[in-house]
Amino acid sequence: NPVAFGGVSVGTLDLNLAAGGLAYTGAIGGNGNLNINFNTAGDTFAIANANNFTGTINLGKDGINKGTLQVFSGTFGNIGETALGSGVVVGGPLPLLINNPFIFVPPLSGTVNFGIATYTGPTTINTGFTLNAISLGGDVANSGTLNVTGAAGIAGSVTSNFGTINTTKVGGSVTNNIGGIFSASSSAATVGGFLMNSGTVIATSPLPAVPNTPTFTIGGAFNQTASGTFDVRVLGPVSDYYQVNGAGSTMAGAVQVTGSKALGATTYTIVNAPGGV
Repeated sequence: NPVAFGGVSVGTLDLNLAAGGLAYTGAIGGNGNLNINFNTAGDTFAIANANNFTGTINLGKDGINKGTLQVFSGTFGNIGETALGSGVVVGGPLPLLINNPFIFVPPLSGTVNFGIATYTGPTTINTGFTLNAISLGGDVANSGTLNVTGAAGIAGSVTSNFGTINTTKVGGSVTNNIGGIFSASSSAATVGGFLMNSGTVIATSPLPAVPNTPTFTIGGAFNQTASGTFDVRVLGPVSDYYQVNGAGSTMAGAVQVTGSKALGATTYTIVNAPGGV
């Protein structure tokens, strides 16, 4: 299972970066193991070009210094860590990299595909960029588009700024700011902590066949500010049903109802929370 790095193929490649990080403008391919060792904690390894590497990337393989992988486009395999707290940045400006002999102007948009990501540091998606992943192991700051399709979802907490997040699960809490769209894309979608909404919250999984079956479960409180929109779908006798397990929920802003209701007078429970909302 080789790694093709700059035209050289090896089964496992240990990449030891010099202090200050590196912007790499060559090609990375294959399906082997790419181990990245950071000279100084917080250094960045930026992969400038689109690549198709389906192997495993291990951040801080020596276990000494955590660092950041920055990517702009392409398909990558599973991404893990040995140095805890390593993270990923998708798009955005390059940091000041001492070891950057090439003139590289970062693109303004791109799509990145990950497999299973178990690194525990933050994932940052910048405006104009899309990240598709099976799962993410840490916190997320999103200003672009994030699609997480695996049952494990996002392990940490989420902050969304003028971006869109589609996910099956969030282990921590969600802060969805003005302009953000947070979409629960699984019938078993859950948020482990609170959900604070100043943007739009929607559920996109198919509606259940039985009324009052949760389409979205929130472990903490659900609070919506005056700028927020809470989207509810109805179809015949069923509707979205948000099960909120934390106390102290409040709702300002708008409730947007779409779909078609059953004939005659119909009552729908859309939020079930301790003490009401």
